Amino acid sequence: MQQQRSVERALLAGAVVVMTATCLVVPLTPQFCSVAAAGLVGRWPT
Repeated sequence: MQQQRSVERALLAGAVVVMTATCLVVPLTPQFCSVAAAGLVGRWPT
């Protein structure tokens, strides 16, 4: 039980770090958004 909670906390912390980094990076590099969107669309399962 304790181990599951620590794993959930680690995943949550990782998600928060990724979101924070994305929010900081996107205003600094405007072209990043279009590149990321193109990458997502290219990998989207059909």
